[in-house]
Amino acid sequence: MKIFTQKQIEQLIIGVFAMRLFSVIAFAYPALKATTFERLTGVLFVVIFGIIVLKKMINKEDFKFHWLALFLGYLLFTTILHHGFKTTITDKSYQYPLQLFSLFLVMTEIKSRESFLLILKLFVLLGVIEACVGISQCFLGYPVYHHLITAGEDGYNSDRNYFAFLIPGLSKNTVLASGSFLHFNEFGLFSVINLGIAYSLLLHYRKPIWRVAMIIIFVGIVCSFSRGSLLSSFLCIGFIYFNVTKNGFQKFVITMVVVGTLYVSSKTILAAYMEETQNADVRQDTWIFAYNHCIKHPVNLVFGYGLSYLKVKVLVQETIIYRLQDSLIMSNIHSSHLQIFLEQGIVGSGLLYSTLLFTLYRLFRTRNTFGICLAGLSLGYLFGELFEHFLISQNGFWYFALFGLISSYVLRQEKEPDKEEEQDNIKKTQNLEFA
Repeated sequence: MKIFTQKQIEQLIIGVFAMRLFSVIAFAYPALKATTFERLTGVLFVVIFGIIVLKKMINKEDFKFHWLALFLGYLLFTTILHHGFKTTITDKSYQYPLQLFSLFLVMTEIKSRESFLLILKLFVLLGVIEACVGISQCFLGYPVYHHLITAGEDGYNSDRNYFAFLIPGLSKNTVLASGSFLHFNEFGLFSVINLGIAYSLLLHYRKPIWRVAMIIIFVGIVCSFSRGSLLSSFLCIGFIYFNVTKNGFQKFVITMVVVGTLYVSSKTILAAYMEETQNADVRQDTWIFAYNHCIKHPVNLVFGYGLSYLKVKVLVQETIIYRLQDSLIMSNIHSSHLQIFLEQGIVGSGLLYSTLLFTLYRLFRTRNTFGICLAGLSLGYLFGELFEHFLISQNGFWYFALFGLISSYVLRQEKEPDKEEEQDNIKKTQNLEFA
């Protein structure tokens, strides 16, 4: 008995993925019920995962193992252990581990090149739309969403304008581009992932439209005035560029120019900018407080305290006490890496970093364009997560989805090359020879 064909499964995945993309835009418009879309797609990905398992069992197909699924499975297990199964599947704050685990394994089932490229294109399309919204917010002050105003002065505008330190007379206060996201940093890191995917499509198709998409997304990152995201984007693009470009002299010249510019600016403009807009101290104070709290029970650090422990059980209450003492720590940890170490323990963080490095190393060795781009966007995005807490949330949803999609597709192509792609390459070579 046959249950769903591979093509039907991929069409289901693309349809639900597109719904989730739409929910990002809909978030800014309450009438569009974005939360309903988001939760529905989460449930649907779990259902699709169940269908895939059932299909493999009935058709006696092999289960493909992916190392990163170990961490996501551990994350789901500890969430159920600490919060209970009912809370994990009903409370929005704890649903992400279930979604991430199911979504990741579902995305590894994409096998056709057409479906693979379509998902990447849809994702970049959303990135361009969000970047355009963000650029408009920065330069025109429109659109202004309710959730941006309620985020307070720091979440909507701030004295972060880079250009005021280069051009005298410009106001240092600026609107922070955030697209339809809750926070400008969240928008910035989402755009870093998008930048890496747009670069991979540019290298694959060699068409100007993808270069234009890259420029729009990069300008969106600049307009977010998220310093971590801007640096992350440079790391992402730099890594990819230096690994796909063969001109050694060109790379040497660019390196010298970048290093020289950074050195000179660090002595003047950059130093003044960092001193005036510094907010690292409050992050550092929060990290130290969270670490000191958790280290009191070092045994718990082996397996972790459980998802959201720091925010719900520790930081929210302490921020109130600290404010009464004219001091300040943040209500969120603002470092995904520290959060994973403390909340998932040595076991959880060990699983994450070992499986990530192992997979990225295998991808890098293939010298596949998409594999190198995934390594580049991972470097940039995970660097940005040193200072933000979006890895187990919406941005993590996109990162793990694309990681599962690209890594599985690239490694599968290494073992079973796509015949269509081979034919295209032959045609390209023949056309070049004819020309």
